[in-house]
Amino acid sequence: MSPGAIDLLADRGISWADADGQADIAMPEGLYIARLKPRPLPRNKTTLLTWSPSADVIAEYILSRRVQSPAGQVDFWNGVDRVAQIAHATGISAGQVAKVLVTFDEAGYTAKFGPERGPSSTRELRGKSSLLSDWAGHYKRGTGRRQKAELHVLSRDPTGLE
Repeated sequence: MSPGAIDLLADRGISWADADGQADIAMPEGLYIARLKPRPLPRNKTTLLTWSPSADVIAEYILSRRVQSPAGQVDFWNGVDRVAQIAHATGISAGQVAKVLVTFDEAGYTAKFGPERGPSSTRELRGKSSLLSDWAGHYKRGTGRRQKAELHVLSRDPTGLE
């Protein structure tokens, strides 16, 4: 599939799979499968995004919320939790969470709406496919340093995933 077609389907929250084995599939039961080609970083590109341990955890948290939306939200939720909520859930300081979210904004993964601060200030996940792809690519490039794998199951009953 072309990158434009993939972006179009992703923006509408429609699952897809192509002949190259790439896929982005979300099931209502909370199962989320993504297999995308990591976007190569140009050698001369400078970016403010550094895949620090806190950026890793925050990206994983944001991506996991795509399939586990907050209570009371129905259908499609494309928001990003508030800084305090992410800090509480991840154990990362609110200041560091805010810094990482600003770099995610600059990279095009998220976008901030409304006033700078306050209850009406919100963030939206804009580039979920690129965030997932870049995050996965970061982990793939770092496999030489890591000797472990972390798996997450969004169910309290793993026997139901057979």
